Amino acid sequence: MGATGSNAHIILEEAPEMKDDCLNEDAGGFLIPVSANSREALNEYIQNLTDFIDANPTLSLSRLAFTLQTGRVACRERLIILVHRLDDIRDHFSAFLNGQQQIPNTWYRKDVEKPEEQGLFDDTEELQRIVSRWMENGKLDKVADLWIKGYPIDWRALYKEIPGRMHLPSYPFAKENIGYRMVSQVRRTSQLHPLWKRRNLKKFHSYVQ
Repeated sequence: MGATGSNAHIILEEAPEMKDDCLNEDAGGFLIPVSANSREALNEYIQNLTDFIDANPTLSLSRLAFTLQTGRVACRERLIILVHRLDDIRDHFSAFLNGQQQIPNTWYRKDVEKPEEQGLFDDTEELQRIVSRWMENGKLDKVADLWIKGYPIDWRALYKEIPGRMHLPSYPFAKENIGYRMVSQVRRTSQLHPLWKRRNLKKFHSYVQ
């Protein structure tokens, strides 16, 4: 490279795999949180994650956990599990999808409300101090219970070294076509707004088809 015609070479090597020793010593396992906007979407996402783990049996458990903890928006339908091995994730997910009740180290809640709607832990700073103590003492069950109730968690506090994120299956969005319904509702409107020209409605109709 360069204007004079000189050449340069670089040798790249794949980054080494992160070891699953990133947790604080007393953490006591990995919390795997998953959520969706409906039970159907949650089940689909869990199945997709299970298939992904089956196809990648040597993936880093710490990176998987950290990605799900910090790289996903928490929705209203929530499930969180406490595991120590990848096989634990398969077992917990399988039991949940099969409708098993009282699964050990598994917390599930639907229609999760925002913290301010529940009237608990109004003092954010005090809450973070409490959560930090739980994490230091390995009381991840309390952290999991707080998360499914809608409270934000500083997941990075769990790790002595941040493991980094990884590519995981995307969120399963609802397969719903609303275009025709929108046009039908507009057609049934007896009066159009003056700014809405009929020629624009015709263009909109052709677009959604």
